[in-house]
Amino acid sequence: MDVALHYTAKNLRETGHNPKPVLYHSFKVANKLYEYNYSESVVIASVLHDLIEDTDITYNEIEKSLGKTLLILYKPLVLILKLKIN
Repeated sequence: MDVALHYTAKNLRETGHNPKPVLYHSFKVANKLYEYNYSESVVIASVLHDLIEDTDITYNEIEKSLGKTLLILYKPLVLILKLKIN
């Protein structure tokens, strides 16, 4: 969560632009997955799902900060959520 907050705040500070209510949106997605009994790691990854899209964080930084397991979950989750939205 710290990583998500850090990069989201940094992006907002630098651009002055918040494309969506980031925290509300992220927690809403995480809550849905929790309700569907997804694992804790998937729920955590879902909180972070907009980081690549909305900030300048890289996959390497996600792996360094959160570990390989979350990165492995994060990448396909981002794609799945994009497909569901589009």
